[in-house]
Amino acid sequence: MNSTKKLAVLIVEDSILVRERLRSMLLNLGCVENIVEASSTPEALQSLEGFRPDAAILDLRLGSNSSGLDVLRVITRDIPGCTTIILSNLPAVEIQETCFQSGADYCLNKAKEFERVLQVIASIAGRAASPCSR
Repeated sequence: MNSTKKLAVLIVEDSILVRERLRSMLLNLGCVENIVEASSTPEALQSLEGFRPDAAILDLRLGSNSSGLDVLRVITRDIPGCTTIILSNLPAVEIQETCFQSGADYCLNKAKEFERVLQVIASIAGRAASPCSR
Protein backbone atom coordinates (compact mmCIF):
# COMPACT_ATOMS: atom_id res chain seq x y z
CA MET A 1 0.00 0.00 0.00
CA ASN A 2 1.25 3.45 -0.88
CA SER A 3 1.57 6.03 1.87
CA THR A 4 0.33 9.17 0.19
CA LYS A 5 0.36 12.37 2.19
CA LYS A 6 -3.06 13.99 2.66
CA LEU A 7 -2.81 17.64 1.72
CA ALA A 8 -4.33 20.92 2.81
CA VAL A 9 -4.96 23.29 -0.11
CA LEU A 10 -5.90 26.96 -0.32
CA ILE A 11 -7.85 28.07 -3.40
CA VAL A 12 -7.91 31.84 -4.03
CA GLU A 13 -10.18 32.56 -7.00
CA ASP A 14 -12.93 35.13 -7.49
CA SER A 15 -14.99 32.93 -9.84
CA ILE A 16 -17.24 30.59 -7.87
CA LEU A 17 -17.48 28.27 -10.89
CA VAL A 18 -13.70 27.89 -11.09
CA ARG A 19 -13.46 27.39 -7.30
CA GLU A 20 -16.13 24.68 -7.42
CA ARG A 21 -14.42 22.93 -10.34
CA LEU A 22 -11.05 23.00 -8.58
CA ARG A 23 -12.58 21.75 -5.32
CA SER A 24 -14.31 18.86 -7.09
CA MET A 25 -11.18 17.88 -9.02
CA LEU A 26 -8.99 18.03 -5.91
CA LEU A 27 -11.38 15.97 -3.79
CA ASN A 28 -11.67 13.36 -6.55
CA LEU A 29 -7.89 13.11 -6.62
CA GLY A 30 -8.05 11.43 -3.22
CA CYS A 31 -4.99 13.01 -1.58
CA VAL A 32 -6.54 16.30 -0.51
CA GLU A 33 -8.36 16.29 2.81
CA ASN A 34 -8.71 19.97 3.64
CA ILE A 35 -9.62 22.78 1.23
CA VAL A 36 -10.08 26.40 2.21
CA GLU A 37 -11.49 28.79 -0.38
CA ALA A 38 -11.22 32.56 -0.66
CA SER A 39 -12.51 34.95 -3.32
CA SER A 40 -10.41 38.02 -2.47
CA THR A 41 -7.04 39.03 -1.06
CA PRO A 42 -8.42 40.11 2.35
CA GLU A 43 -10.39 36.85 2.64
CA ALA A 44 -7.31 34.78 1.73
CA LEU A 45 -5.07 36.62 4.17
CA GLN A 46 -7.61 36.17 6.94
CA SER A 47 -7.86 32.44 6.24
CA LEU A 48 -4.06 32.12 6.51
CA GLU A 49 -4.18 33.29 10.13
CA GLY A 50 -5.26 29.82 11.23
CA PHE A 51 -4.52 27.64 8.20
CA ARG A 52 -1.20 26.38 6.91
CA PRO A 53 -1.70 24.89 3.45
CA ASP A 54 0.65 22.47 1.75
CA ALA A 55 -0.31 24.08 -1.57
CA ALA A 56 -2.02 27.26 -2.69
CA ILE A 57 -3.75 27.78 -6.04
CA LEU A 58 -3.96 31.50 -6.76
CA ASP A 59 -5.62 33.57 -9.44
CA LEU A 60 -3.99 36.92 -10.16
CA ARG A 61 -7.07 39.05 -10.80
CA LEU A 62 -9.38 38.92 -7.81
CA GLY A 63 -11.82 41.71 -8.50
CA SER A 64 -11.27 45.38 -7.86
CA ASN A 65 -7.99 46.33 -6.21
CA SER A 66 -7.24 42.74 -5.26
CA SER A 67 -4.35 40.63 -6.50
CA GLY A 68 -3.21 37.09 -5.97
CA LEU A 69 0.36 38.42 -5.97
CA ASP A 70 -0.26 39.96 -2.54
CA VAL A 71 -1.34 36.55 -1.23
CA LEU A 72 1.62 34.89 -2.95
CA ARG A 73 4.09 37.22 -1.24
CA VAL A 74 2.62 36.53 2.22
CA ILE A 75 2.64 32.77 1.67
CA THR A 76 6.22 32.85 0.39
CA ARG A 77 7.32 34.86 3.42
CA ASP A 78 5.26 33.16 6.16
CA ILE A 79 4.71 29.56 5.06
CA PRO A 80 7.94 28.00 3.83
CA GLY A 81 7.31 24.71 2.08
CA CYS A 82 3.90 25.70 0.73
CA THR A 83 3.85 25.03 -3.00
CA THR A 84 2.32 27.99 -4.83
CA ILE A 85 0.52 27.61 -8.13
CA ILE A 86 -0.57 30.67 -10.09
CA LEU A 87 -3.53 29.73 -12.30
CA SER A 88 -4.45 32.70 -14.45
CA ASN A 89 -5.68 33.88 -17.82
CA LEU A 90 -2.80 36.37 -17.97
CA PRO A 91 -0.23 34.52 -20.08
CA ALA A 92 2.22 37.35 -20.80
CA VAL A 93 5.86 36.46 -20.19
CA GLU A 94 6.30 39.59 -18.08
CA ILE A 95 3.50 38.49 -15.76
CA GLN A 96 5.01 35.02 -15.42
CA GLU A 97 8.37 36.57 -14.58
CA THR A 98 6.74 38.72 -11.91
CA CYS A 99 5.03 35.65 -10.45
CA PHE A 100 8.27 33.68 -10.28
CA GLN A 101 10.16 36.66 -8.83
CA SER A 102 7.44 36.92 -6.17
CA GLY A 103 7.95 33.28 -5.20
CA ALA A 104 5.56 31.23 -7.33
CA ASP A 105 6.55 27.61 -7.88
CA TYR A 106 4.29 27.23 -10.93
CA CYS A 107 2.59 29.69 -13.27
CA LEU A 108 -0.11 27.96 -15.31
CA ASN A 109 -2.42 29.26 -18.03
CA LYS A 110 -6.00 28.71 -16.89
CA ALA A 111 -7.25 28.17 -20.45
CA LYS A 112 -4.56 25.69 -21.50
CA GLU A 113 -3.14 24.06 -18.36
CA PHE A 114 -6.07 23.78 -15.93
CA GLU A 115 -5.75 20.01 -15.58
CA ARG A 116 -2.01 20.29 -14.84
CA VAL A 117 -2.93 21.50 -11.36
CA LEU A 118 -3.84 17.89 -10.56
CA GLN A 119 -0.41 16.65 -11.61
CA VAL A 120 1.27 19.22 -9.40
CA ILE A 121 -0.91 18.36 -6.39
CA ALA A 122 -0.38 14.61 -6.92
CA SER A 123 3.35 15.22 -7.13
CA ILE A 124 3.32 17.12 -3.84
CA ALA A 125 1.46 14.22 -2.25
CA GLY A 126 4.12 11.81 -3.47
CA ARG A 127 2.49 10.25 -6.51
CA ALA A 128 3.70 12.22 -9.53
CA ALA A 129 1.32 12.35 -12.50
CA SER A 130 -1.06 9.65 -11.25
CA PRO A 131 -4.18 9.56 -9.11
CA CYS A 132 -3.61 9.45 -5.38
CA SER A 133 -4.63 6.30 -3.50
CA ARG A 134 -7.72 6.52 -1.34
